[in-house]
Amino acid sequence: MVKVARPPLALQAIYLRNTATSMAAAFRPNFPGGDLAPMFRTEHESRIECNTTTLRTDDGAEQKALWCSFTTEFEFIYVRPKEDGKLPSDSELEAHRLARVFAEITAAYTVNSEEFPPQDVLKRWGQHNALLHTWPYWREFCHGALLRMGLPVTMIPLIQTEPSSEEASQ
Repeated sequence: MVKVARPPLALQAIYLRNTATSMAAAFRPNFPGGDLAPMFRTEHESRIECNTTTLRTDDGAEQKALWCSFTTEFEFIYVRPKEDGKLPSDSELEAHRLARVFAEITAAYTVNSEEFPPQDVLKRWGQHNALLHTWPYWREFCHGALLRMGLPVTMIPLIQTEPSSEEASQ
């Protein structure tokens, strides 16, 4: 019999932690008046929080549960390109930003062992697994927000992640 390794974490829940939408004061989505350039920005370093909770079972016994949550920031903005047609740099974004959709999405996991995984494992999990788990929620949230804001809906691409060094060497 082939023994299959259990992943260090098991997905428990995904939820929105914080959201925001905004438009520049003079911008009218029904009269955009020129080119709109979409920009996607994702914070690839999730905020990681790990805790222990004591649960009481039906028979009154106490059971320790370990869990970790990964919160990732996602942002979609429409900007007006600069006069030369290029996208603004990070330092120029505020002056060119027309509309913004922002969300912090948390993926919560139970730990499949008696102790927390090492920090390097948690960091890799946040950069790959948590991002893969939350991306569909981000796509749906952003799509709906753009519709409600009266903005042109831009297809948010499927997530692309780099393989870990162990996966790349196989």
